[in-house]
Amino acid sequence: MTDLVYWDDEFDARLKEVTAMTQRLPKLSGEDKRSTISACDKKLNQLKLTTRRTYTMELRQLDKSSRAKYQTKLDAYDAQIEKFENELKWANKEADDRTALLGSDVTVEMPSSRDDILKGAHGVQDQTDEALKRTLMSINEANDIGDAVINRLAEQSEQIKKIDDGLTNIRTELDLATDILKSFVKRMMTDKLIIIVVMVIIFGVIGVVIYLAVTKKKTL
Repeated sequence: MTDLVYWDDEFDARLKEVTAMTQRLPKLSGEDKRSTISACDKKLNQLKLTTRRTYTMELRQLDKSSRAKYQTKLDAYDAQIEKFENELKWANKEADDRTALLGSDVTVEMPSSRDDILKGAHGVQDQTDEALKRTLMSINEANDIGDAVINRLAEQSEQIKKIDDGLTNIRTELDLATDILKSFVKRMMTDKLIIIVVMVIIFGVIGVVIYLAVTKKKTL
């Protein structure tokens, strides 16, 4: 129990560290944001590979009455980890989208005249349009991949249904075969009983004949 208490405190402390780091993300940008996201990912991976694994091993050694309390805590910790992972995915995607739209390839020089201002504005607009087109192309490709995955899943679901139907038919046939085998065994038992009765009758008749023959010889 002492070791589990220690790992419970360790789990809670590590999650608080990740919480503090993720709370700073909205205020960061650029490389600072990316490095913080990377650090959070690393901490979560270490947390799952070491602290959570040891926590689970210690949990298994408890009796049922004590295990329920810490299992509830572990479920809550897992929910927090999943929440952090989703937040980091969105933060990473937001950083990528921002880079695609306003990355290092978008440069704005200080204009010296009205024509330069218009020229610079058109240049920025053109570069932004190109970035938007690339983003839309990526979205369309992702949609195509998603459609292909959905179709593949539908095919696999149909195959699984066919396999399930086949297993059901096999199970039905096995049940039928079992019933036939039971009926055959019962019939065999009945036939054996009839044979035994006939044998008893035959041996009885033979015994009576022998007895009468012996008795007749004595009388003569």
